[in-house]
Amino acid sequence: MLAVLGLQEVTMTERVVTHTRGAALLRAWLDGQGLSQADLARRCGVGEASVCRWLRGTRRPGLDLAIAVEQLTDGAVPAASWVASC
Repeated sequence: MLAVLGLQEVTMTERVVTHTRGAALLRAWLDGQGLSQADLARRCGVGEASVCRWLRGTRRPGLDLAIAVEQLTDGAVPAASWVASC
């Protein structure tokens, strides 16, 4: 069905690799600041589940949230770190 629609199947492993850099940078920043996922969720105005998914690499924040995270972390987690490099 995917081929008929012209879509490529993406495995979970490929999806995780896409967002790993942002997730690793965010995890390091949280650990360095002594903050929890709940703290970050509150500061970003999102649910803890969203932050958990970002850190697992299964989801990435939208552009507005990626920019907010960059500002919150004083650039330690650049918005561009959530985008797969070619």
